[in-house]
Amino acid sequence: VNAKQVMKNGWLTKEGGKHKNLTRRWCVLYSFTLYYCKNEKSEWPQGVIALTGDVSCLPFVPGTTASNTAVKGNVFVVRTKNRDYFFIAETPTIMLEWINAIKGCLAQAQERGVIYHHLTKIGAKSGSTCNLCKSKIATHGRQAFVCEECGILVHTKCFPAFEQTPANLECNKASGAGSV
Repeated sequence: VNAKQVMKNGWLTKEGGKHKNLTRRWCVLYSFTLYYCKNEKSEWPQGVIALTGDVSCLPFVPGTTASNTAVKGNVFVVRTKNRDYFFIAETPTIMLEWINAIKGCLAQAQERGVIYHHLTKIGAKSGSTCNLCKSKIATHGRQAFVCEECGILVHTKCFPAFEQTPANLECNKASGAGSV
């Protein structure tokens, strides 16, 4: 990620998607994308949320969605077509800064008509091939990112090169294939 183009970064606590555990993550808002990482020095993110298309960001209102974060304050949700991502900020001010920054990205993406890949870190199936380097992806652990919209697969090790090329990030979901 080009540090000059980072719109916002900092520590947030994120609720897990499957197990609902709360984990502190280093979050980076960059080029219509919210990355969440184990720490500031992570080579690649734990997850990627494309801030384009049908995505919204709002303060969490307890009782509107099932979540372990309901007992905490300063909670906001990034809502995508397939999942709600819950984040907890340290203060109400930091929460509002994140919400406003994310809403700003969403507005810019809508103005430009940009649709980026909705990448999720996964364990690849046997025989899967990276769309960037064209080599086989290891099947142990979470070794790849897949787009929830078009199905493009990228090695975890190829992700830094993939995200450095803006044309790679645009999703061509109408044709069923990404632009790599």
